[in-house]
Amino acid sequence: MTGFLAASILATIAAVAIIAVPLLRRADDKAPVAGLLVAAAFPVAVITAYAIVSDYPWSAPRDTAGWRALGDSHMMQERFAEARDAYQRAMQLSEAADDELSIAFAEAAILNDSEALQGEAGRVIEEVLKRTSDNPRALWYGGLMAVAQSDWAAARERWGRLLELSPPPAVRQILEQQLAVLGGQGMAAPGPAPEGSEPTRLSVRVSLAPGLQANVKPGATLFLIARAAGTGGAPIAVLRREAGSLPADLEISDSDSMLPGSSLGGHDAIELTARISNGGDAIAAPGDLYGDLLWRREAGGGKALEILIDSVVD
Repeated sequence: MTGFLAASILATIAAVAIIAVPLLRRADDKAPVAGLLVAAAFPVAVITAYAIVSDYPWSAPRDTAGWRALGDSHMMQERFAEARDAYQRAMQLSEAADDELSIAFAEAAILNDSEALQGEAGRVIEEVLKRTSDNPRALWYGGLMAVAQSDWAAARERWGRLLELSPPPAVRQILEQQLAVLGGQGMAAPGPAPEGSEPTRLSVRVSLAPGLQANVKPGATLFLIARAAGTGGAPIAVLRREAGSLPADLEISDSDSMLPGSSLGGHDAIELTARISNGGDAIAAPGDLYGDLLWRREAGGGKALEILIDSVVD
């Protein structure tokens, strides 16, 4: 594109010279004025015409940092498909492997479509794990991918390694419970929801306790996480939103599933956690704010579900 622009500029200068120079040399009083008008107007006309007929993305970033920033912006707006594409472009332009950029791409792809765990996102996660064995996000998503593939040994190995990295207490508890569920016999993959079962979706109103607003940083992310009650296992479904305005009315459903084939309707009790992440990370970190709720099928679906975020991750 740079060569084309240079050639275009030279051609424009040549065209202006061919028209304007003879006019400037004429003795006629009006000729020099006409020559100056041509010299000024011709480039403007060329640029305007090209802008109208060209579909070249002039405003698009032209470097890795620009595409990465664009991906971050799309993630904050929950435009996961666009974020995935922006991160992918940044990876293509990057001169060296960037694990954090790769995981950002994989996370965006998974949030856009959980099936991505079995596709390009899964391949990228595997590549990161080959380069480094201590990337927490790669180990987390790598464990989810292993569960989706019923590879219990790989899931235990990856989440066990993540546990050795001394995660925050809340994360450690989740990992320990998950590893206990996996045990030595593996974990049964969640089956399809029984016919006519409820819920395939849950409506939840999330509020923030008074006095905690100061703990929420600009651009923070709100996660609504559903998992089978009493297991502490991998989430059934995860919903991601901006945390800018609370209270918020959210709906989490099977379309937000983290594992292919899993369903909210296949469980008699579901633990719901609303968590505000100042870093935007899917894994809890110190300083994050959270609140919990236990939904039971026997309670029926008439009662509105409400979660008050009133605790801080140590």
